[in-house]
Amino acid sequence: METGESLSVGLFYKDMDMPIESVQSPAQDGPSLIRIANAEDGYVYGVEMEFLKDFTFLGDLGAINGADFYLSGNVTLSDSEINIDTQNVVEQTGVSTSVTNPTRRMTGHSEYVLNFNLGGMHQMETTVQR
Repeated sequence: METGESLSVGLFYKDMDMPIESVQSPAQDGPSLIRIANAEDGYVYGVEMEFLKDFTFLGDLGAINGADFYLSGNVTLSDSEINIDTQNVVEQTGVSTSVTNPTRRMTGHSEYVLNFNLGGMHQMETTVQR
């Protein structure tokens, strides 16, 4: 890779004790209620790749210099799992719950995240007056 360009790959794993989760409680009239409670335990793991690539290989394109532009970003692929004790949730919230899947992915956890940035670099000229 050329100077100023980069590529990195990392693995991650996080073991959690009592992660905060949303659980559904049946309502007597109307839609179900969402309650917040602690699950027993859980984990999240995955791989992340980050990169920075400039466009020097394009050379000069008229008034545009390829070296003045870059593309950067990261891609994350991950998975998670939590374990919910229904009786513990009832004790925490004071209402009955309808936990149909006590072992599942964390609420709101995305399997993948993509971030990209197309940017420009400006070379600044400094003038010193004497």
